[in-house]
Amino acid sequence: MDKLFVHFITHGCTANHNNSEIMKGLLSSSGMEVTNNPELADIFVINSCVVKGKVEKKIRKEIVEFSKSGKPVIVAGCMPNVRKKFFEDYHGSKVFPLGTRDTKSIVSLITDILNNSVNNNDFLTPNNKVEVKLNTPKIPNNKLVGITQILEGCTGHCSFCATKYAKGNVKSYPLEDVINNVRNDLRNGCKEIWLTSQDNGAYGIDLYNKHMLPELLSMITALPGNFRVRIGMMNPDHVLAMLPELLDAYDNPKVFKFLHLPIQSGSDKVLGDMMRNYSVDEFFLIIDSFKLRFPEIFFSTDLIVAYPTESEEDFLKSLSAVKRLSPQVLNPSKYWPMKPAPASKLPLLPSDISRARAVKISELHLGIAHDYYHSLVGKRLSVLIDNKRKKLGVSGFLGRCDNYSLIVIPNADKKLLGKFVNVRIVGAKEHYAYGEVVE
Repeated sequence: MDKLFVHFITHGCTANHNNSEIMKGLLSSSGMEVTNNPELADIFVINSCVVKGKVEKKIRKEIVEFSKSGKPVIVAGCMPNVRKKFFEDYHGSKVFPLGTRDTKSIVSLITDILNNSVNNNDFLTPNNKVEVKLNTPKIPNNKLVGITQILEGCTGHCSFCATKYAKGNVKSYPLEDVINNVRNDLRNGCKEIWLTSQDNGAYGIDLYNKHMLPELLSMITALPGNFRVRIGMMNPDHVLAMLPELLDAYDNPKVFKFLHLPIQSGSDKVLGDMMRNYSVDEFFLIIDSFKLRFPEIFFSTDLIVAYPTESEEDFLKSLSAVKRLSPQVLNPSKYWPMKPAPASKLPLLPSDISRARAVKISELHLGIAHDYYHSLVGKRLSVLIDNKRKKLGVSGFLGRCDNYSLIVIPNADKKLLGKFVNVRIVGAKEHYAYGEVVE
């Protein structure tokens, strides 16, 4: 039989991208070929996401378009577990679901497809089971970045979120497996370790009956080598429970001074309606503690605009919170009902109101990001060059300084890729600064 070519389309979070890396590695190890050219593909894999309605709509369109080719289309990620009816409607076609706990079964699914012996239920494992996605073959998107998932699921029951129905309750991966995965990535030349999951702050509470992230960070940073660790999103309620220990763990120079902490709303009333387990004051207790300990800390946050119960007063509180936080990165989402989340049953705010609020938030943040990156001009920073330029309108390389700010180095020598260099910042845009290498 001729070699089989598989084409991937990946949506969503860092964990999803890591799952695609793993699936590609498993397919390659089994003798199949991963191709970036859809024209060559014998099979398509769409790694899906159900966080935002706009993204899910795009995925549904991709499924329809690729299925017109008559070639098999595998849909992985969150959608199969949450949208089972959608796949039932495709029964008998060449569209096949691969559940969130079945990532490592990709080779088995393709084998069954080729043998015309697929039972979809075999690849929709319930989300109360554990699939440890560590220490497997993988084809990384960036050879300098090692992504390590540390858990699956979360402890929350947010009223707006459909992902919970795909991922289930928190299932932490064993500490030894996580460390071995990181160690393997470092041996393979990675300079950045990204810890990812639906909520890194919850790591260990199920498996070890306590918050284990600070201890995990200490074990990772004790590994030999000059590398950096980026800690992905953590929910405020878990950070509060381990704040002193987490601050101590962040003190290690190998840890990027980067904090992704979602606020979602600046109104306590709306946070309550969203079933978030913290108040605005508690959120800023964390922020102020990090600012005091690490004045250079880089903040990333998420905010939902026009939640169904958000009044004008609530929205103004969110505006005020964004001003106070001044995050370098803001991920604003105009609320969209995601079934079967409880809030999907609530009436939406008028579209002109939601649109106007989204514009105000975006304009506010654009000014904050602009001012931050322009404040770096003239400074001399240590930068890890970790990638080639992508869609930033200039040639050269991308790098990250100690707090994960994005730095573009035009016309850098390719030999510097993966190296720590001193860079003088000579200019800036809204979402990055650019500089030149100095001795």
